[in-house]
Amino acid sequence: MNVLIIGSGPAGTFCARQLLDLGVKNITMVEMGHPMVERWCPETQSCSCRSCYVLEGEGGAGGFSDGKLPFSLLRGTQLEEIFDPALEPILWEIDKEVVTHAGEGVWYEPTVQGDKDFSDNDMDLSSYPLRHVGSDGIRRFSIGMTQALVRDGVDVRFFTKAVSVDPLPEEMGGAWVGFSSNRRDAVARERLLFDKVVIASGIQGITWSENLIQDLGLSTKSGPAGIGLRVETADSGLSCMFDRFYDWKVMQQTGFIVTRSFCCNQQGFVVNQWHQEMGIRNVNGHSSLDPNERSNSSNFAMVAKMVPEAVGTGDPQDYVRDVARSINEIAQGHTVVQRVSDFMKQEPSENLHPPYRTNVMARDGLDISRALPAELYSAFHRFLEGLDASIPTFDPEESIIYGPEVKYPAYRAPVDTANWQVYGHPGLYIVGDATGYVDSFVAAALTGVVAGRDIAKSLT
Repeated sequence: MNVLIIGSGPAGTFCARQLLDLGVKNITMVEMGHPMVERWCPETQSCSCRSCYVLEGEGGAGGFSDGKLPFSLLRGTQLEEIFDPALEPILWEIDKEVVTHAGEGVWYEPTVQGDKDFSDNDMDLSSYPLRHVGSDGIRRFSIGMTQALVRDGVDVRFFTKAVSVDPLPEEMGGAWVGFSSNRRDAVARERLLFDKVVIASGIQGITWSENLIQDLGLSTKSGPAGIGLRVETADSGLSCMFDRFYDWKVMQQTGFIVTRSFCCNQQGFVVNQWHQEMGIRNVNGHSSLDPNERSNSSNFAMVAKMVPEAVGTGDPQDYVRDVARSINEIAQGHTVVQRVSDFMKQEPSENLHPPYRTNVMARDGLDISRALPAELYSAFHRFLEGLDASIPTFDPEESIIYGPEVKYPAYRAPVDTANWQVYGHPGLYIVGDATGYVDSFVAAALTGVVAGRDIAKSLT
């Protein structure tokens, strides 16, 4: 049996690891981006790199993240019960693999659950089992994981993009896959036959995987999607929250919209991302464990979970893309930065000079609220009011806000979530962010493991 894995993020690499462990040896993994050692984000005014090093390359977007790994079957799934509880032991196998290559980092027990300061402001504070290996640790993991796969026989090809997938009839299984590779400026194309194909194309490949599903004559369905803004303030303004739990999770419901804190980074950095295929520039947050790679500021995102009832059109994915593009549009194609206090007053921030070290080249002098639907602005405004009232050291006057932050899951793929196989195509699997069901490193890795086990089972 020969297996192709498209994408080298956590879903793809953990699928490959599982296949190897179960005796499948003929594995090819293709990655359209760069090796990790060549991934870096330059500080430019345009955020227009030909290849977004933050989102694509060895390790996928997860390999260039903040390195926070939640070990709960409900995290990274929009709190939906997608995984069978019997799969929980696999979480600890994933954790062991991460520690092997990244180091132990810092382990956090779920120490907070409910809090009167927050509940008085109609908010809920919670936590969950968490390992933080940092942006530096997650890059070590990506390099170490790939090296181990290569050492054990996986054929890993960088700068190689899958451009077509043509499944054979259902009774036969397998698929022809067309590739385009660009190595040393020599463009080459080839078409190969594989018994099993695993699509683990990740965040940057979402548009490609959605188009592929349509080309196969299959239909997707809309699921929840997230649109957010990232808040940055002096480390002292949020240290009391990080002292309680590193990735503190605050949630609040406003109408049909649930807003939550997301990806909290102590002494971290705000970074640009360029979703080229969607034509969206947005921001994210990173944080390292290395004390030499820390800043004097901390940041977190507030993300609104959009469901069909909240958007009216029944299509949260369209809603999220439209809002993100609207924010880009007022900044002539870029991200926007504004004082939190001005955002709450719906006033542009004049002469704004972000006081914190940042890699983001965002436009100021603009009002983000201009680009937000009324119901979304109301949810963000209420959430910030609640944080201001619940966290004594949080100061909207001394904090800044960046937008947009896009948490865009793909349209939900036509897969059996028990094994992540595409309906009607026994040789084709979709895992990770490309499924539209998961949106975290660990959840993506778990889908890869489950798919790998199903593929290996077909050998017996």
